[in-house]
Amino acid sequence: MSINSQSKKNNFNLSKLLLAAIMLLPIPAAFAQQSLDRYDLLVSIESFLVNMSSDRQELINLAPNANVRENTLAVSLTESRWKNVRSIVSKQTFADASTGNVLARTGVELQSGQITYVSTRLKISNEQITEVEISFSDVQRVEAENIVRLDPLLTTIVAPEYRSSREELERIGRSYFQALTDHRPIESDFDDVRCNRYHSGNKVTNNPNDAIEGAGQRTCISSLQGPWGPAIEHRFPIIDPARGIVVGLTLLLYPNDRQMYVSEVFKVMDGKIVLIDNLPVDLRGKKTIGFPVE
Repeated sequence: MSINSQSKKNNFNLSKLLLAAIMLLPIPAAFAQQSLDRYDLLVSIESFLVNMSSDRQELINLAPNANVRENTLAVSLTESRWKNVRSIVSKQTFADASTGNVLARTGVELQSGQITYVSTRLKISNEQITEVEISFSDVQRVEAENIVRLDPLLTTIVAPEYRSSREELERIGRSYFQALTDHRPIESDFDDVRCNRYHSGNKVTNNPNDAIEGAGQRTCISSLQGPWGPAIEHRFPIIDPARGIVVGLTLLLYPNDRQMYVSEVFKVMDGKIVLIDNLPVDLRGKKTIGFPVE
């Protein structure tokens, strides 16, 4: 190896160590200003994930009355299933400075070696975390291949001429959740030739071998026929017009007192949904997700 190559390698390793050190600091030390911007939110979620996955929950700056829930249950951070995580193997982050919300989708390897999918949302106010909402899907039906390689389309910037306004993105998200209730999607909201929906990494549209919903080869539109409904407590904590992102959460009701806690990320381009990433958690006997509906 040449001297220049060795030097570059050393600098790269040093940068990694410095980043790791920053991530292990208590969250307030990462903020450079009083009001949060997108960068601040992304730093905060990185710090949270590093501290959770290294069993350093004491460095996480929770507000005194923070609402901390995992799969809708009120928990302490030390009780979280994150204690079973060996390493983070993939990650995508989404932020909305106007609401103070940031979300990470992470593929993780458990101590058992199993790959699973985790969604973590933080709400930050006055430099403290006031809400922690974790969806932890550790069931066997997670499709590891697609979780380890999360679709990069979700985090790409949308060209200005193909962007939708914040108001239109929220309307599309609300219309989608309404379709989970009445099974009458607005067809013009979908690029149904291109659109696909993923269920814990499993492709459930345009896939004749779908073993999750088992309804044959359906499109995004035709896959909204049920048998679920209604969907209640619709929330959209993150909307990002520059990236065409809507993050939506709802509680989807089924017969026989079964529910599905649904965390979805929608990618919208040119006014149409082109990708849906759903992280669902099956529940029983739940009446609420436990966060204020805004």
